[in-house]
Amino acid sequence: MGAVYQCLDRQLGRQVAMKRLLPKLSGKDWGVQRFMSEARAVASISHQNVTQVFDIIDDASGKYIVMEYVDGETLAERLARQGKLSIRESTRIMLQVGMALDTVHGQGVVHRDIKPANIMFTASGAPKLLDFGIAQLFTQQDLTSTGTAMGTWVYASPEQLQDAKHVDR
Repeated sequence: MGAVYQCLDRQLGRQVAMKRLLPKLSGKDWGVQRFMSEARAVASISHQNVTQVFDIIDDASGKYIVMEYVDGETLAERLARQGKLSIRESTRIMLQVGMALDTVHGQGVVHRDIKPANIMFTASGAPKLLDFGIAQLFTQQDLTSTGTAMGTWVYASPEQLQDAKHVDR
């Protein structure tokens, strides 16, 4: 849905990540709604293992989500680089991501795309859950059609592959 850029917030003097809605989707109501839904979903969550949303920008050049910049590698990159993880490391990551998901679910959000590429490590090694692009919010109408599969099929649950609209935590 978008392209992500590393940017400098000149006002606060810090690095941020900016996700821009792809121009081909900016003219489609469902694309704009899903993009805004992602921003709202993440902005409603406060947890050390979930990337933060700082702002939404809507100007002549497009729509952007301004987010916390995580300077590290994804779990997918780590696995490719080092192979399988130790039981201790795997357990640490699963517990922290699990606590993040508990908070996410408590805010009425289902991520629907948990995979190694959507878990990134900070410089201190803390995992951060990111990319809520296909998340479902319980508090608003879902943009997914009944019977539609969503997510990365290798990581999705069977029920999500059959009907992503009715997937819950």
